[in-house]
Amino acid sequence: GYSANLPGIARHMGRTWMLTQKLSWNDTNTFPHHTFWWEGIDGTRLFTHFPPVDTYNSELTPQEMHRAESSLRQGGRASVSLAPFGWGDGGGGPTREQAERAHRQADLEGVPRVRLSTPGAFFADALEEATREVPPAPTWVGELYLENHRGVLTSQHRTKWGNRHCEPLLREAELWATTATV
Repeated sequence: GYSANLPGIARHMGRTWMLTQKLSWNDTNTFPHHTFWWEGIDGTRLFTHFPPVDTYNSELTPQEMHRAESSLRQGGRASVSLAPFGWGDGGGGPTREQAERAHRQADLEGVPRVRLSTPGAFFADALEEATREVPPAPTWVGELYLENHRGVLTSQHRTKWGNRHCEPLLREAELWATTATV
């Protein structure tokens, strides 16, 4: 998953948005949002998109696009989504067939519209849509928990509790260290 301190770190580095596909790997709870504000432990918010296509290796088939469109409608008010396609794990990238599907679905009756674009252009459109909505895009506060990787760091409750307990202490230590250098 993603620690609740990541929005603050990302914004400090000049980042304004984040994309993740990993939340589709949850095996028990479906994550409730696709386009949302992610608020970290320091109150910093990061505009975040979790594509409803549920894979980072989409083949852009009409079936996948219909399923993604349906999931997007159920997950909130957003009308635009990003669909990572090609062969991502292990390399290879998009195939000619996948690119052809994208071009055909740009204006094919009965199929959700596909427009090839950049992540930056997508996030500009999605952010514009999210800020004009009433009510605005939802906010998720805290970590983005990935159930599929339970126990990757540790399966020991005491160690996990210690990590959670130390996160705010680390922030306080950083503040004191900064104060000492000023």
